[in-house]
Amino acid sequence: MDKRAMPPFAVCGSLFQLVRCRGCHNTVIDPADVAKTIIDALESVEFEKRLAARLNKPRPLHHELMHLAIAGCPNGCTQPQIKDFAAVGQVVVDAGPGCTRCGACVKACPDDCISLGGDGPVLDRDLCLNCGLCLKACLEGVLTAAGRGCRVLAGGKLGRRPRLAATMVPVASREQVADSVRECAELFLARGRLAYCLRTGE
Repeated sequence: MDKRAMPPFAVCGSLFQLVRCRGCHNTVIDPADVAKTIIDALESVEFEKRLAARLNKPRPLHHELMHLAIAGCPNGCTQPQIKDFAAVGQVVVDAGPGCTRCGACVKACPDDCISLGGDGPVLDRDLCLNCGLCLKACLEGVLTAAGRGCRVLAGGKLGRRPRLAATMVPVASREQVADSVRECAELFLARGRLAYCLRTGE
């Protein structure tokens, strides 16, 4: 199968598994584009060739593969929190002038991250997941997208000792996603599952 023409929720690669979301109405990035970036980055370091040489067995076990995921938004339908590497869509919202105090943005936010101040919307950055639902709800154009990218996660796993992935880059550009993939691939090749490496801080 052509790795660059994956169907939704495809699993690809002989020594890595990459799952991406379908790209529903909540998506704030292009999952297919991010998938290509990740696959190209893995190919640039000859990940499968080198891992095959390291494992030296015809049928590697499930936990010996590198598991990756792409979620188009913070809803995380592809379970990015339990993967070795994941990219989660982000849209950073800023508030400008002209608010009519309609309250649509407040109602749209499922996490209660927005309140209306004297000058308009006030975003709680500590709570905000950068999903962009408030942006879609604002009919006045007061809320704008200041940037788009991916939250890069690494080191998640299930099993005997489960661990949620940690954030490497809060809002990464395409180039930063590629750099992060290469960094994690090198660590995986040297040590195996990233959860074990990151848990010990080594």
